[in-house]
Amino acid sequence: MIPHIGQYIKIFLRNGMQAEGTVSVWSDTTSVLALSDGKSHCLIMRTAEDVVMVQMLHDMSETKIGLREHLTELEEQFQDTYELPSADQLRIQKMADLKKLMVEQEKKIIKNKIVDHNISTTQRPQYGLPHIFKK
Repeated sequence: MIPHIGQYIKIFLRNGMQAEGTVSVWSDTTSVLALSDGKSHCLIMRTAEDVVMVQMLHDMSETKIGLREHLTELEEQFQDTYELPSADQLRIQKMADLKKLMVEQEKKIIKNKIVDHNISTTQRPQYGLPHIFKK
């Protein structure tokens, strides 16, 4: 099954790196993913050779983007409730419930960041002689 344009996927490359985002272009030679940060793209030069596995994410509610969008909606609801002029007990209870939901969503986002953390680059050590030994 080949990913189609606009689908949210997670790819696993031969060198162990991972990327997730929305498919902009997909072919056996070159593919482009719009990454989840919304500011950058991932270009895969030899898709057929380098991509080992593609995970197609159908349920956006459990992805990082879905959690962040849900948190933004909760923040908007909280702000709307806060701006109401009444000091009613029901309003205060609703604000407390929304605040609890916002905290739970933030914990899920942090947990996913910790669990899904990948090392992007590795540095090789450089061996040599100290500067006191000159040739």
